[in-house]
Amino acid sequence: MPDEVTKIAADFLLSPAQAQEMRGFHFFKIYDDQLPEYVLITSAGSENNYLIGKLAAAQIQSLVVAYKEHYDRDNFMKNLLLDNLLLVDIFNRAKKLHIKSDENRVVMMIVCDNERSFNVQETVKSCAGSRSGDFVTEVDADNMILVKEVGEMDMPEIVADAEQLVKKLEAEGMKNVRLAIGTIVRDLKDVSRSYKEARMSLDVGRIFFEDKAGHQLCRAGNWKADLSVADPSLPDVYQKRSSAVKSRMSSIKRPWSPSRNFFEK
Repeated sequence: MPDEVTKIAADFLLSPAQAQEMRGFHFFKIYDDQLPEYVLITSAGSENNYLIGKLAAAQIQSLVVAYKEHYDRDNFMKNLLLDNLLLVDIFNRAKKLHIKSDENRVVMMIVCDNERSFNVQETVKSCAGSRSGDFVTEVDADNMILVKEVGEMDMPEIVADAEQLVKKLEAEGMKNVRLAIGTIVRDLKDVSRSYKEARMSLDVGRIFFEDKAGHQLCRAGNWKADLSVADPSLPDVYQKRSSAVKSRMSSIKRPWSPSRNFFEK
């Protein structure tokens, strides 16, 4: 493109006009957060070129908004999972990004043995379905996170869906897929709790089921059943150790202090 046209475009970007015709070209501004960021240039050779340019500028503007909104939603979800947001910021940003704050959700953490060159995130997105309220993101290099709207589904139904998801992922070429499920939460602010429970479930699975073929699902709140699968004696051992610790703690005498003596009289 001639330097003269480039200079005209730069001057047009700083002007208050939204579109103009000069030197045989149409110039259209494209905005990002109400600030002009790009200039679309089309030939002014015929009467239809202005209309074509205007439609093209509108389409590009829509793509810019959609991409920015997607990026902001992904960034918001990552910070929500990691507890990096204040309570007031959670609801304000959710409202701005059109994310429902009072929807039943569950967090699923997905791990596989594929190389990073394998597009795990896109595979999870395609297999998890196209529900608008679902989010697929990652907060580290090893785990893929699916924040899923579950509506009125109960945990057995969610587990059944998770099993189907694992099968779909394996059919797409993902190797040794493990999936952990957090608890169902209603408030958006509690999504991080479901994420932490899913992570803990995954850690339990890594410890007790590393050599167990076919055990691919772990879910929060099912420790006794999961431990029984690993070793039937483990729940009883855990229960006995917990009872022994409680008994030991109750037998320890608290040290005397003036304040304790005063308040207990």
